[in-house]
Amino acid sequence: MLVMDGDTAQALIGVRIHQQNGKSIGDLIWAAGFSREQWQTLLPELEQMLRDAGCVMCRPIARPGWSRYLKKHGYRLKHVIMEKPL
Repeated sequence: MLVMDGDTAQALIGVRIHQQNGKSIGDLIWAAGFSREQWQTLLPELEQMLRDAGCVMCRPIARPGWSRYLKKHGYRLKHVIMEKPL
């Protein structure tokens, strides 16, 4: 998903739709851009886009800092992913 402000790209969001137990799930697998406060409010539109595609769940895979914003919109912590450089 490309977020534009006029002729300027503000953000690019990676979305993956896959099947789990016979249901479509929309994963937000990455996001990058400028002025996050301006485009993060597009979350309801992105959720509707996923509904229109037949998804029954939206799962952002995000850094911990996103949890404050997402919790305000009904999301809950489901898993923790840890990593270690090798």
